[in-house]
Amino acid sequence: MVMVLIQMIRNQAEVWALKSAENGNVAAMFWLADGYVTYARLMEDDDKNDSLEHFQKAFKWFQKASENGHSESMVELADLYTRADSGIEVNINKAFELREKAAKLGNKKAMRSLSVMYRDGIGIPKNTDLAQSWWDKSEN
Repeated sequence: MVMVLIQMIRNQAEVWALKSAENGNVAAMFWLADGYVTYARLMEDDDKNDSLEHFQKAFKWFQKASENGHSESMVELADLYTRADSGIEVNINKAFELREKAAKLGNKKAMRSLSVMYRDGIGIPKNTDLAQSWWDKSEN
């Protein structure tokens, strides 16, 4: 009985968050996408199709939130672009662009990710100066 009640509450929360996101609430867009990714990762081993469907839903809402300047969504969307198992076409250039945009908006996680990309030459030429610069910015 308790599990049924919890599921009903979750479903209702998703319904209201979806309505809010569809009305332009960026925080709701992120909340939905984050929930979809969490669920997708939990389901990867049990139901691959369900997992891929939820990665697609997450992608949609992270993208919409990113288009509205939400830097945390940009970082999460970039991560989806680097995961071959998410069903999203891998695109390191797009991941770099999103992380760079989020970093310029002050997102510390994006700054650290950019630093690693520059340090290791992931999708871009290695550049230790830029790697150090982004790392230093993430520390401030």
